[in-house]
Amino acid sequence: MNYWQILLHKQKLRGKSGFTIPFIIGCQRFFTNNVDKQNIEQLLVSILSNSKFTITLRYCIDIKEIILEISNPMTPVYFPKYNGMDQRGLSVSTFNTDLGETCESIIRELENRYLFRIINNEFSVQINDSGRDSIWGDYTESEIHFIKDCISNV
Repeated sequence: MNYWQILLHKQKLRGKSGFTIPFIIGCQRFFTNNVDKQNIEQLLVSILSNSKFTITLRYCIDIKEIILEISNPMTPVYFPKYNGMDQRGLSVSTFNTDLGETCESIIRELENRYLFRIINNEFSVQINDSGRDSIWGDYTESEIHFIKDCISNV
């Protein structure tokens, strides 16, 4: 499995939803070998072409951000076309209509939203005490432990 499949699978086994794109992209810094690191576009293309299960992009109300997660059959979704063709690797929640109509436009929108977070090493999002705003920063110690455990064989 790819590193992102392992992360999402282990997160689901813990009874939790998925992760933000910066979270997934940033965990590559813990790789112990010299594999090429993915950017946002490469991650999503990998999902489109290599997924062992359908991955859904959806808005997470708890952290107020878009996440990737292993699809939940109860979530209404659509499958955007990729290169003009049908695909079944990436679905998008029907509540996320502002992301775009095609995989290509969705990738561009996600790059616009999250590239600056990745560049600034803001991989983890937490909710502030008021519960209103998301606070971006580096990983917590428990997140680092989880990531290292997940990708120890990558």
